[in-house]
Amino acid sequence: MKPIGLVLAALAANADILVVGLTYGLRGIRVGWLSNAWIALLAGLAMLASLLAGATLRALVPPSWAGAAGGAILALLGLQTLWSAYPGRSGPDRDAGSSAPGWKKVLALLAAPEQADRDQSRAIDAREATLLGVALSLNNLAVGFGAGLAHFSWWATPLATAALSFAAFLAGHAAGRRYGRLLPANGAAAAAGLLLMLLGVAQMVHR
Repeated sequence: MKPIGLVLAALAANADILVVGLTYGLRGIRVGWLSNAWIALLAGLAMLASLLAGATLRALVPPSWAGAAGGAILALLGLQTLWSAYPGRSGPDRDAGSSAPGWKKVLALLAAPEQADRDQSRAIDAREATLLGVALSLNNLAVGFGAGLAHFSWWATPLATAALSFAAFLAGHAAGRRYGRLLPANGAAAAAGLLLMLLGVAQMVHR
């Protein structure tokens, strides 16, 4: 996979962290450098694990089938991301309280990332960063599996994902503080969906 494809895949995988940065900047919720680095590391590890799983499956099927399947997965993920960004679509339960099962708390963060600040301190500590990082890494698992089938680099893609996760939060937080109320709520998700669809189609055509 060419470097531009790798970067685009990492950007698409990090659309959620960009949205979280925008939300936190708008609401004045702080995330320290170490917490942001921990979230980025979790994103990179999730991408690595799913890439290796996809690469393992790729070794068991003909290369042309693996490339087509990887491209199709990326394209379908892009379509699903676009659909979820459509105005009026409902996300996971936004009202999951402290008594909800652990998996429901994680899913709830995808719809309402401000819920990660469970103690209402306006700052994300290490424990809250872990919960938030796990939630944000769920998208990377699916993207990484498709990328592994599509023969993306098993080492460069996770590194790019982690680096861009760190940068995307900083950029989103700064933009949220200054321009948050002027930016479309679902713009980043829609852009990520388009990127994944284009990557998937390109992989199927040029495999």
